[in-house]
Amino acid sequence: MIKKLSRRKFIGGSLAVGAASVVSNPLNRIISLNAAEADISIVKGTDYFANTIKAIDIIGGISKFVPKQSTVALLINSSFKHPGSAVNPRISLAVAKLCKDAGAKTVYSIPEKRDRYWEIDEEFSKKYESLINWMKDGKQEMKTVPVKGKALKEAEIAVELLEADVLINVTISKQHGSCYFTGTLKNMMGATSRSTNIYFHRGSNSSDQHSSESLRHIHQCIADVNLLRKPDLLIMDQTQFLVSNGPFGPGELMKLDTICAGTDPVAIDKLALDQMGFKIKDAQMITMAKEYGLGEIDYKKLKIKEVSA
Repeated sequence: MIKKLSRRKFIGGSLAVGAASVVSNPLNRIISLNAAEADISIVKGTDYFANTIKAIDIIGGISKFVPKQSTVALLINSSFKHPGSAVNPRISLAVAKLCKDAGAKTVYSIPEKRDRYWEIDEEFSKKYESLINWMKDGKQEMKTVPVKGKALKEAEIAVELLEADVLINVTISKQHGSCYFTGTLKNMMGATSRSTNIYFHRGSNSSDQHSSESLRHIHQCIADVNLLRKPDLLIMDQTQFLVSNGPFGPGELMKLDTICAGTDPVAIDKLALDQMGFKIKDAQMITMAKEYGLGEIDYKKLKIKEVSA
């Protein structure tokens, strides 16, 4: 159920917030750009398919990121079924369509989709049935690679993520019970094997997964795994998402009807965090990734274009 935001509350150390209608807009001092191209686009509206295309057009268009005859890996947060727990499939399909239209040779969808993920409604699913069938599921083949991280020294990660010509990270912003916040940085964890995933959660010296030591460990591992490859394009679903009981749900929902696109994972995650009313101190992976030089934490230094569709 979507509730209006009236207060913040802490439950078991995790922040739970209601809907976004009264969260102050972190962009209220940003002047919309007249330029056709921006570093980050923010598109508001309820036609999620069309607005995904618009968001990518604003930052240069899909051909800027997807050359003809390229192999593309779409890393889609799609594992969960409850409202607000997974990327809206209309967004994922819009990205896939753009890749095909740009002349991509192959588009892999990773990790493996949950059952019925692509079944939106009968009319929409039928319209894009050929596109869904054209995409290839990742083979779930993992490769062990070294990581020059502070906590993570090696990882088993999907071969397609490493070997594709283009990597597009399609994620949703939401609350997460283990690491507080899911965004573009955290979504890279979705391409790792179960054993690597377990190390993220349990690899610290602390037996308490909610201790400060364990929390710092998982955040550091998330920053570390992002050293393996920086996505060529980032799409952030902020249409409707969990602000409590994440990542699975069900939980309280925030509805912003917003889609962001860009190439800077630090900036986009910090922007999403601010729009949710969450605190940077609880999403250490963003600061850690910034320290690695993976992006700009002060997103207001970038060219941002916000439009309502």
